[in-house]
Amino acid sequence: MVFRTSLDPCRGATVMILAAAIMLIGALGAIAITIAARPSADRFLKW
Repeated sequence: MVFRTSLDPCRGATVMILAAAIMLIGALGAIAITIAARPSADRFLKW
């Protein structure tokens, strides 16, 4: 029982860390998409 109680907080922390990593990757991906879309949008506006 001691090992189970000690592993539960560790599992919760790893899940939170994974969720935070996914959130950061998604935010960086969105920023990269916006940066990549700006030149194409400028080209369409110039047309």
